[in-house]
Amino acid sequence: MKYAIFVDVDGTLLDNKQQIPESAVYAIQNARKNGHYVFLNTGRCKAELFESILDVGFDGIIYSSGGYIEYEGQYIRHLTFDENDIQSLIQYFEKNKIGYYLECNHGMYVDTLYQDWMQEVFKDFMPEGAEEYTNSMIVVDGSQQIYEVNKISFLCTLDTFNKLGYRHH
Repeated sequence: MKYAIFVDVDGTLLDNKQQIPESAVYAIQNARKNGHYVFLNTGRCKAELFESILDVGFDGIIYSSGGYIEYEGQYIRHLTFDENDIQSLIQYFEKNKIGYYLECNHGMYVDTLYQDWMQEVFKDFMPEGAEEYTNSMIVVDGSQQIYEVNKISFLCTLDTFNKLGYRHH
């Protein structure tokens, strides 16, 4: 019987030092050698997966929490936000001083507020890999046209969250 095995990246494939244990590489390669499918399933976008991760070898990858999916090196699904909606959101974030992070297959776009926050958080979360990760981001100021966005993250207080139309209970 063939099985499909799904592996997450952060905290599963990678340890807290952003290293892949040899035992994980062995398990994945052995499973594939035995005829099973192994898929990487992550919230990270394609631009956030470095060669050291991809070199392990997978039958397919689910990026951006399902926003982009590849099987045997070919894309089979790519969901993106409407470009006009993205520009409206960026303008809103900029106007209200809300840090944001836009994930695309071709790059990771971050404003300075979000970048500063990430650098601070990553000092504790992944001290070994923080610099490589944050240096791979493209800092934007709101004037750039960003396209093919798979996923959006933003920072805000509970008050700002409520202003966006959500209610905390």
